[in-house]
Amino acid sequence: MRYPTAHAKSDTRMKELIETHRLPLVRFVLHLTQGEHHTAEDIVQETIIRAWQSQERLPDDEEGIRRWLRTVAHRLLIDHVRRQKVRRSDLSANVEGDQPGRSDDVSSTVVAADSFRQALSDLAFPQRQVIDEIFVRNRTTREVADLLNIPIGTVRSRQHYAIQALRQAMLG
Repeated sequence: MRYPTAHAKSDTRMKELIETHRLPLVRFVLHLTQGEHHTAEDIVQETIIRAWQSQERLPDDEEGIRRWLRTVAHRLLIDHVRRQKVRRSDLSANVEGDQPGRSDDVSSTVVAADSFRQALSDLAFPQRQVIDEIFVRNRTTREVADLLNIPIGTVRSRQHYAIQALRQAMLG
């Protein structure tokens, strides 16, 4: 009689993890990338690889795994965006003869951050609260609805209108 090895158990656990969490993770990353499918797929694949490499450190509960995967995916996406900015900066430096990291780049970033903070503070409190819960505290719309004791549709509506207002404030 053959007993399952530790390797077989870990393979089974990873298959279950992928079956359970892959599609929700793809949706999460697609939302963060504003629909960039290729980037989202790359981030999700790398997240799953990281989960496989770290499976002994993964939480035991489903919610803990979901949060771990989202955190890793979010950090990978931040790294991806930073690499893209560096590449664009290097390219523009080569084309324009400028040095990357110029002071006007820094000042424009500071101005943009200040503008965003102002736009965020201009939101109605319920919209700002939903944005904070979803994007800062990394909660799902269901979790926010339960926390605020409001329907999930209201959470989605507030999120939609808040993002629309922020986009309008930032783009003019």
